[in-house]
Amino acid sequence: MAQDSSPEEPLPVRTVSRMLADWIGRLGSVWVDGQVAEYRPRPGARNHYFVLRDTDADMSLTVMADVAVIGRLEPPLAEGQRLLVNARPDFYTGRGSLSLRAREIRAVGLGQLLEQLARLRELLAAEGLFDPARKKPLPFLPRRIGLICGRASAAMEDVLVNARERWPGMEFEVREVPVQGTQAVSAVTAALVDLDAIPDISDLPMLEEFNVSNNRWGFSFFFSCTCVLACVRACLRACVRRTCPCWRSLTSAT
Repeated sequence: MAQDSSPEEPLPVRTVSRMLADWIGRLGSVWVDGQVAEYRPRPGARNHYFVLRDTDADMSLTVMADVAVIGRLEPPLAEGQRLLVNARPDFYTGRGSLSLRAREIRAVGLGQLLEQLARLRELLAAEGLFDPARKKPLPFLPRRIGLICGRASAAMEDVLVNARERWPGMEFEVREVPVQGTQAVSAVTAALVDLDAIPDISDLPMLEEFNVSNNRWGFSFFFSCTCVLACVRACLRACVRRTCPCWRSLTSAT
């Protein structure tokens, strides 16, 4: 509840802090989907803390969980893990910090990830993004190829070596980007826009696709998929570790 204040009659910090704690405490529990960005176990401590990061945006929250709640998680809690957390927002008045107090934690399995991909594909199809008329023709002999891939990845070397064995004069413009975590979608999208804007690149930016079971979701988000369709040049899946149905429909015939 708002309280009157003025420069002459300001509210003390303790009052504002208690007001915030009271309001936040009324929010109730919520299920949160995110990825563990930081976790340092504290042997002997009753409460453990970890950072849960959004899988798409650069946002995160600290989660506090009883050691018994964490102990029930299978597989054990680890950085990079995708989780569903049932938690209640908690505001600590002493330091003015916001966290989530976890009541239940569930690991997101491969089956759930594939189910989410299926729903995403249905959404993209409903938008008409898989229409064959949208696909762009491939050049017979590309002059210069844009390649987007993970940093120092073996797949990048596969593409470069095999392409140059067939066409020794082939030139590549490579963009190495993060392919998992919160920066993946924005990094892949920025690299794609950058390559598409270079005049002397051929009509063939090449995209690397990654293993779904490793939670590498950067190439499967709606934002990245629609970015492919906005490109002036055609896009091609170059290295497929485990096929993503969304990207297969968008790029395999381009």
